[in-house]
Parts: sequence; structure tokens; C-alpha cells
Amino acid sequence: MHHLFFEAMPPSHLEFFQNLQTFHRTRDGVCTHGGCDPGDGPLETQWQRSLLWGTHDFQMAYEGPDTLIYGHWSNGALGESERIEPVVIGRTVGIDTLRAGALTALRLPDGAVFQSGSTPPWTLALPDVLRS
Repeated sequence: MHHLFFEAMPPSHLEFFQNLQTFHRTRDGVCTHGGCDPGDGPLETQWQRSLLWGTHDFQMAYEGPDTLIYGHWSNGALGESERIEPVVIGRTVGIDTLRAGALTALRLPDGAVFQSGSTPPWTLALPDVLRS
């Protein structure tokens, strides 16, 4: 079935997907799909699989210089504010909150959180370590 999807896709869309990068870095942080492998060196040299799926303990083990924003792990939770909140662990921020009921985007450096079904945006209390 998987091949039918790609056969039906216009060539320009297929080219777009084939040329996507495995991470995106700005001065405020780096975004990956599913984390990284902290034991495998800088993101630039990591296997694509590590950046797409992460490792089971990367949130606690990550010590890179950038704030790492990731999805894929369904680790959003209802916070004390009664909002579905991204999870901040060390220098990582998990924004996959869909299973908890909201689609989430995070703006850095101010920590503004934009969520489906939530207006206006609100600010995630980011630890000082993520603001450096």
C-alpha cells in the first residue's frame, strides 16, 4: 500500500519530500522530528533514524548547545494551568501534544505557545537554561 501513495504523488511533491532536511537550526534552537541520539555526536553527523525517532532516554541525556524541540513522542500533558502543555526536560521541549487533545507550535525565544482550540497564545515557562 505504501508504494501507491508515492505513485499517486505529483513529481514536484515527491521531490519536496526527498529534499527535506532531518533537522532545522536557528539561533534560538534546533528542531527534529523525534529527538536525537545524545551518544552519537553532533546532529550534523547523526544517522537520519536517530533524528526521526530519537532514543528512549535522549531528553535526559541531551547536553547539546542548542535547545532541542522535537515531536513524535506524544508526551504532552495537562498542566497545573489546566492547559495541555509541552514537556520540558533538560534542554529539550517536546511539542507532540496531539494525543492529549491539541496541536502545538512553540515560538522561540519567548516561549509563546500556539495551540489548536486555544486563543490567544500563551507563554510556556521555559527554564533559564533554554533562554541562553
